[in-house]
Amino acid sequence: MLSLFSCFRKKTAPETIGAWLEQQFPGQFEVQVSNLKMLDILAQYKGEKRAVVADKADPEVQFFLNWQKGVDGLGLDTPTVNQAHERAKMQVADARALFRLLQDNGLEKFSVGVVNEAAIVQVFGEPTPALREQTLGTIQTALQKQPDKSPATVFVELLEPSAYHTEYQNIIPRGHWEAGTGWQKKNKLMALQVKRDAGQWTTQAWEISPESKRSMQYQEAAFQQARAWADKNLTKPFFMDDTHPFGCDSSPQTKGMKNAPVIRYSFPYFDKSPADDAEPAGYVTGIYNLDKQVFGDVQVERTF
Repeated sequence: MLSLFSCFRKKTAPETIGAWLEQQFPGQFEVQVSNLKMLDILAQYKGEKRAVVADKADPEVQFFLNWQKGVDGLGLDTPTVNQAHERAKMQVADARALFRLLQDNGLEKFSVGVVNEAAIVQVFGEPTPALREQTLGTIQTALQKQPDKSPATVFVELLEPSAYHTEYQNIIPRGHWEAGTGWQKKNKLMALQVKRDAGQWTTQAWEISPESKRSMQYQEAAFQQARAWADKNLTKPFFMDDTHPFGCDSSPQTKGMKNAPVIRYSFPYFDKSPADDAEPAGYVTGIYNLDKQVFGDVQVERTF
């Protein structure tokens, strides 16, 4: 009797998204991250969570699911999961097609991702003028061969050579953009956008990433040149070192530097060694040209 009764017991309600997915889709999905809202205090109070889910048969196919602890079915339903899964499969298929197209046109050491209507092409190498020109030319040539199938916007990024195939392979998983942002910021050297408008492809200027591991090198080089300029041009005595907050703009308006990757820095100087709350007497401001490694167009400004 006890054995017979147990056969008709109601299944235990799952308390985690992994358990719910296994109950509804046995053996099909794997939860990569269960709670992307860990730092959201209000979401934690309400029990609201966001997960990255991967297809076990094809782990590059990833999608997001919002779920809530303590409510019936965790706030999920099978149609929502199926729709997200199908959309993810389509985007990965588009990414793989774009990867083959770019590879056939000669692009090397790169990864591709597709998010909604945009594509991301990451090339791993030293951001020299030659590599930038080759990368952009190859991508534009490839896109023009399949104008109807190409995405309307392509984000082109140059990343540290040593980062190639360390986090993912040829296809950038969808979950990377929310779960791996720290890695992205440290390794992205510069980027631009390629857009299609009325059948024509246009490009923006290369923009240096101020949060990369290399940005400190650019800052130090620019400061040394700014200090040398100050020694020759500022009225003495003055105090200037690299320990105080400075201004930084990775997309400044410049003249005569079309498509050149530059950063605008504003380094503070003081009349004397300052107290912690002292206001700068002014700022030595200029444009650091990455290719030439020169801090130019230098001038004194009262604010940055």
